Amino acid sequence: DLRGRLASRGQLAGVLRNGALELDLRARELAGEVNGHSVAGDMAARISPRGIDVTESIVRLGDNTARLQGHVGDLMNFDLTVELDDLGQLLPALAGAASGRLSLRGTPGLPEVNGEVVFSGLGASGAMLDSAAVRIAGSAGEHSLEAHITAYDTNIVAEARGALNANGWSGRMTRLEFDNPLAGQWVSRDESDLQVTTDLSRLAELCLYRTGTSGKMCLGGALAAEGKAAFDLTVAGLPIAALPIELPAGVSVSGLASARFTVARVNEQLRADARFELADTAFDAVYMDERVVLALSEARGQASIVNNRLDSSFRVALADGTGLATATFVVPDIGADQFLVSGNSDIEVSDASL
Repeated sequence: DLRGRLASRGQLAGVLRNGALELDLRARELAGEVNGHSVAGDMAARISPRGIDVTESIVRLGDNTARLQGHVGDLMNFDLTVELDDLGQLLPALAGAASGRLSLRGTPGLPEVNGEVVFSGLGASGAMLDSAAVRIAGSAGEHSLEAHITAYDTNIVAEARGALNANGWSGRMTRLEFDNPLAGQWVSRDESDLQVTTDLSRLAELCLYRTGTSGKMCLGGALAAEGKAAFDLTVAGLPIAALPIELPAGVSVSGLASARFTVARVNEQLRADARFELADTAFDAVYMDERVVLALSEARGQASIVNNRLDSSFRVALADGTGLATATFVVPDIGADQFLVSGNSDIEVSDASL
C-alpha cells in the first residue's frame, strides 16, 4: 500500500526529421513523498522511429535508488541498477537491504537477460536471512538460475536451468547443496525435473548425500491448483544434534537419525505417515561435577493420520537391557476444535546405574 504525493516539471520538445517525428521527453525535479519518505529524481527519454533511448535516469525514494539507461528498438541495450539500503521504506513488511543489476540485450521478442540481486539482513514475518544472492542468465527460451542463501548458520546453494512456456516454467534442478556445522555438508549428485505452472508445481525426487559418510536425504513432491498435494522426505544418517530440538543447558546428544515422512491431501482430507529411528544414541551431561552418560540401544516411533485420526507409537530401550519404555497415543479427530487423546505407556527399569 503506497501513499503519498509527487510533483515534477516536465519538458516536451519535438522535431520532424525526414518525415519522421522525434520527441524529447524530460521529467525534471521530481519531488514529493511516498509513505512518509522523500522522493527525488530526474528522467529523460527520446522517442524516434529507431526506438526509445533513455539517458541516465535516476529515482530516489528515501534511502533507495534506481538508475535506468539504454535503448529499446529493433535491438535492445538496456541496463537497470538498484541500491536499496532500506527495504522497509518500500515494503513495510520487509527488513534489510538489497542491491542489484539487470541488463537486457538482443531483440524485444527474445531478449538476453543477465541479472543479479544481493540481499543482506533480509527479514519478514519473524524469519531472517543473513544474506542471499539470486542470479539469472539467458533468454526466456533457455536460461539458468542460481541462488546462494546464508541463514541460521546454514549455507544453501541451488542451481536450475529451464525455460518459460505457455503454462509457466519447466526445467531441471541441477544442483542443491547445504552446509551446517552440526548437520555437515549435503550435496546432490544427479539432476531432477522441476516444474512450476499455473496448475501444478512439482519436484521429482532429488537426493542429497552427506559428504564423507553414508548419510542420504531424498525429497520430492507436487502441489496442484485444486488443492491436491503429495510430499515425500526420506532421511538416513542425519546427526541428531542437527535436529531442531532444545536440550537443557549442559546436555549434549550424539547419534544418527533416520526417518521417512509422506503427506498427501486429496478432497480436503489429509493423509500422512511418519517413521523415525535413532542409532548409536547417547545423552551426555555433567551433574554434581560428575559426567553422566545415558545410552540407548533402540529408539523408534511411528505416527499416521487417516481421515483426521492420529495413531502413534514409540519405543525406547536403554543399553544393556537396563530399561524399556513404550507408549501409544490416539487422537480420534484432530480436526475438531477440542479433541480427545487416549493412549497408554509402560516403563520398565532393571539393574540400571549412572
